[in-house]
Amino acid sequence: MSCLMTYNKTIGVVALLCVILCIAFFIRIQDISTIPNEQFTSNDAYFYYWQAQLISEQGKLPARDMHRWLPFGRDLTQTLNLYPYTLAYTHKAVAKVFPNVTLYQVSIYAPVVCFCLGLAALGIFLYRTFGQLISGTTTLLLATLPGAINRSVAGFADRDAWCL
Repeated sequence: MSCLMTYNKTIGVVALLCVILCIAFFIRIQDISTIPNEQFTSNDAYFYYWQAQLISEQGKLPARDMHRWLPFGRDLTQTLNLYPYTLAYTHKAVAKVFPNVTLYQVSIYAPVVCFCLGLAALGIFLYRTFGQLISGTTTLLLATLPGAINRSVAGFADRDAWCL
């Protein structure tokens, strides 16, 4: 009987987490239709999109970015390049299953997906550490908190969604 109660409690927690994640996802993709094609809602998003295009075409980033810090260029070996690599390789993986998906589409939805994955990991950690009440309350607050929404909404293709 105890095993059945534990199983039911786990199913309830998973269901609650899924509902919260769906709410978070829906809140962040509502305005996707108002963003013009090939446009983003932040400045850095264009830079990461451009870097992801370079990675997709050349397989890696060049050692120096000659579009910045002229005449010597910006040394890219000392920057945090995980996000553009993630965008490029996610696009390659998704394009194998869905050939019509573009790098732009991956870039525009990446903050939402990253935020939801981070929120799920945080929710599971908090559940294991503090229990159902703390986990549910915290994940629901983060999912709906206005300060967390504007930096992880679709089109704001920046690294901020990773920082959850």
